Amino acid sequence: MHPKRGQALVEFSLVVVFLLLLMAGTVDVVRALTVYGLLTNAAQEGATYGALKPTDDAGITTRVRESVGSLIPPEQIQVSVTHYNTACPGERIQIDVQTQMALVFPFAELFDPDRHVSLKATAQQVILNSSDPSCP
Repeated sequence: MHPKRGQALVEFSLVVVFLLLLMAGTVDVVRALTVYGLLTNAAQEGATYGALKPTDDAGITTRVRESVGSLIPPEQIQVSVTHYNTACPGERIQIDVQTQMALVFPFAELFDPDRHVSLKATAQQVILNSSDPSCP
């Protein structure tokens, strides 16, 4: 009977290692989905602000960084504002928000030597109002 207990211990240790790796990968996926959701909401918030004040790029960037909350430090968020054609009503404005997320999965360096994944979200809105004097 003693060899069976040793066999069970070996099987248990192999299963536990596999389950811990699976859990670490799951944590990274959940974190990435959470951060992507935050970036998407922040990009939409910036696009909504930009639809009303399209020439205020600093204000758009501030609105995006405030919308993310405390999960991502503001200095790690890159914001890009793109105006299609002009910043006049009826035209489009696009907000791109990007950040890097560190991975906790133990073997992440096999897929990415830096152990980071880049996440990006984009939102567009039609410009509703503009203080630009060149607009008709």
